[in-house]
Amino acid sequence: MIDSTDALIGQLATGQYSVASREQLIEAGVAPSLIDSRVKRGRLIPAYPGVYSLGRGIELKHSRWMAAVLACGEGSVLCRHSAADLWGFGTSKGQVHVLRGFNRVKLSEVPQPSARSGADRLAVHRTRHLPASDCTFVDDIPVTTVERTLLDLARVSGPGQLERWFDEAARLGLIDLRRLRAVSSAKPGWAGVGKLRELIESWDPTIASSRSRLELKFVQLCERASIPKPEVNSRLAGYEVDMVWRSRRVAVEVDSYRFHGDRQAFEKDRARDADLALAGFRVLRFTDRKILFEPEFVASRLRGALRLDESRV
Repeated sequence: MIDSTDALIGQLATGQYSVASREQLIEAGVAPSLIDSRVKRGRLIPAYPGVYSLGRGIELKHSRWMAAVLACGEGSVLCRHSAADLWGFGTSKGQVHVLRGFNRVKLSEVPQPSARSGADRLAVHRTRHLPASDCTFVDDIPVTTVERTLLDLARVSGPGQLERWFDEAARLGLIDLRRLRAVSSAKPGWAGVGKLRELIESWDPTIASSRSRLELKFVQLCERASIPKPEVNSRLAGYEVDMVWRSRRVAVEVDSYRFHGDRQAFEKDRARDADLALAGFRVLRFTDRKILFEPEFVASRLRGALRLDESRV
């Protein structure tokens, strides 16, 4: 039988992915002695110092993220790779990144997970200024906005990483140029802000409808090669094709071996090409390796198919 204290703890934790802080429990009316007794009996599992989970520990990402934010105290938000993961345009593994809204944190004060909990280690980042406009909630978890997340990632990104994060955020419809410009302008001296500004100014809303990074790269390749922009993910002769130039009667499919590397996919692609040819369209296929590592080859073949004058490019 569940007593009133267990019911109160359950009610609080259920709204937070089965985690709660000691401070929250006390504020809700749970006596410290009752918290300690439940920890001893395994009813509450320490995740980080002062943060507990119900059951066997922290198994889901959202639970780990919420526990990490609670462990770092009021004003803390998920940031960097963890924020990108929560927004859906990045991944984070083995470490939770949290940003604290005040400027001094000693290494000894950074809470780390209990061995029993299965929680990830914490990377706590400091900032002198964390305006409310840089923070929001996703799935009820405090997190930096898309704009602040990209700005923070620009400081630590390797070659091509920021572009991939930006492209994926665009594909998900998360890019707002006005807000991005405002955030980048407000932090003129930040490391990486120049890279982010370059992406902002070169971004083309046309590519936001693309459903894969490979398609995004192909559209950008066309732009750099002064090739007319194609329609992206359009219906043609009963099929949805990756790219099409209707007036030129040319369609392009961009292929990754990961998705087109078996016999069934091979046969299906050939039948599709035949149907499009009967409809009067020439179909070109370019692999991910050609698009990413041999863009000049792709551009040359494409110009030929579109009957573009090479001398004017």
